[in-house]
Amino acid sequence: MWAKIVRMAFTQFRWDWNGWGGGPGVTLFRVAQNTDSTQTDSAAAAQKAFWEAIKGYLPTTVTLTCAPTVSVINDGDGSLVEQRSIATVPAVTTGTSPAVYTAVAGACLVWKTNTSTGRRLLQGRTFLVPLTSGAFDASGKVAVTVRNGILNAAATYITRVGTGVPGRPVVWHRPKPGVSGYSADVTNAQLNILGAELTRRRD
Repeated sequence: MWAKIVRMAFTQFRWDWNGWGGGPGVTLFRVAQNTDSTQTDSAAAAQKAFWEAIKGYLPTTVTLTCAPTVSVINDGDGSLVEQRSIATVPAVTTGTSPAVYTAVAGACLVWKTNTSTGRRLLQGRTFLVPLTSGAFDASGKVAVTVRNGILNAAATYITRVGTGVPGRPVVWHRPKPGVSGYSADVTNAQLNILGAELTRRRD
């Protein structure tokens, strides 16, 4: 059953990727509602735990740094409601894989929802690029153990709070001329076993 669209604000976190030839890069995490200080800290810590769980697939030169402020955004029109500091900013995560890698190759994690866009279910993407050569099998696909490791980390992140609870991961459908935007709770994640190539800064 499709979920009903409910317009609200969401809180947006920014993580910066640095330390490799294809950088810098950016990953944005969005969570439901205008979270209070405790909820903001908890969401940031959960994102840090996600990176820590997959750092064994990232090159040793790569670092992931959480921006010290979050943005609260009105999902209907994309306007900025406020910006505020994270009380407890997570420490930097550094990759731990010494294997060789290419600057543009990795994986694409797809965040799934139960909310319809009119043509399909709304979904978001996080590019995990670069991953080292050890993350791929002999056929060039993302290794099953790596895929399972990333999906397990994603599941832990998604389910740390219940559906509709402030801090729940969301995907944002941006507004278009004459059409309001909206956000929707993430329900599960998938990962393309064929991997992904990054051609621009990620989102």
